[in-house]
Amino acid sequence: MSFPVAGLIHEYAPRHIAVSANMMMSKEELEESLRVANDLITKGRSEEIMPFRFIKSFFNTPINAYRWNSLMAVRGDDDFFSPDLEDADFATTFGSFDKPFLVLYSGSDEYVPKWLDKEALLDRWAKVAGANWSQYSTVVEGALHNIGEGSTNNAQKNAVDAVIKFIQST
Repeated sequence: MSFPVAGLIHEYAPRHIAVSANMMMSKEELEESLRVANDLITKGRSEEIMPFRFIKSFFNTPINAYRWNSLMAVRGDDDFFSPDLEDADFATTFGSFDKPFLVLYSGSDEYVPKWLDKEALLDRWAKVAGANWSQYSTVVEGALHNIGEGSTNNAQKNAVDAVIKFIQST
């Protein structure tokens, strides 16, 4: 038995990995890592593991050049949330949903720099999403990356309340 999808719920700590990487490595080091990754990709060696000097402070696990570039480059294959993207880029993601959807953004995500204006980013996403964007989408104040242990300000309760309101509205 299958049921049609009535709506989508995204609990994010939506972040572009490179924005987080800049918290752990210098801009110059990130740029150098992307040059190395692109050089390997260009040479047909996209599956080659990146040098440890780049990954040690961020992943601490082997990662190949293609995956590194996907995660770290603006408009890389996994760059859906970067504040560096244009609204036209967001239109291809948030603007492509054909069902109502709720976005909960962790307000105290430890992997997102404090300078990032999460409310402004949500507003940009809402603008391109149009009618399918839930009015209950919000920055969950006090929520850590996973809205788990250590989150404050009733973050878990506020997230659950938003989900319940969204479900009741769809």
